[in-house]
Amino acid sequence: MKRIITLITVISLCISCDKNKETNVTEETTTDSTVMVDSMAIPTESVEDVFESSEMQELKEQYENTTFDVLNVSNITGAKFVEKNKSEYALPVLILDNDACSNTSQLKIKDLNSGSNYEIYQVISNDQATLSALGFKGSLGNKETLIIKDYVRYTKINCSGTDKKYGIGLRCFIHIRTKNYDGGANLPYLAASVQMDRTNAEFKLVSLGFGINGTEFSNIKSAGSFNVENFVDIEKVFDNVLKFLNNENNMVIDPVVLP
Repeated sequence: MKRIITLITVISLCISCDKNKETNVTEETTTDSTVMVDSMAIPTESVEDVFESSEMQELKEQYENTTFDVLNVSNITGAKFVEKNKSEYALPVLILDNDACSNTSQLKIKDLNSGSNYEIYQVISNDQATLSALGFKGSLGNKETLIIKDYVRYTKINCSGTDKKYGIGLRCFIHIRTKNYDGGANLPYLAASVQMDRTNAEFKLVSLGFGINGTEFSNIKSAGSFNVENFVDIEKVFDNVLKFLNNENNMVIDPVVLP
């Protein structure tokens, strides 16, 4: 009889142990799952969210097949720029400090009749001479990238026996501090990448050879993060400058040498 009671007691203890094990396993599994969920980085914005607006959709299509233009360094070699900041101008103005071509001083906008266009350049070398000749005041760190977007209206001038490109316009410097950026000239995707904190890029807007003023330029941000909101605003500034530089505009200009 004692053996039977002992056997029943052992069986009861074993069953109790098994239940405790099941309970512990369930608790551990639940705890592990909770930790995994809590530690996941859940993005607040997706690519679809970033391109949701009609403006970004339009810009996405506009830049879809854009590639970098060839930077003609030989045309700007030796150029030195001075940056002027005046209260009556919406943006800093870049003018030449050492113009070797004296026959540019009398030019009017209507004389800049060789062409007008957008250009996008890429600089990946920290060649201070080239950066300075472009009017860029900073420097590039190791494996950083500088993208330059220009809208220019220009003419060709024979200067000391060499034809050079002179004109005025708008320039946007985009300094990408994220190393080895490989997104190409597709600026909407760069802005989206900055928006989602995948890329670190800052911009600076300057005018080339003339001062920008007027109500349509009154709220321009001249520098900041190259996020989606600022990118859309920058594109609007380029559109307004394109309209502003027409033949009827008789403002004083100081054409600069262009790549």
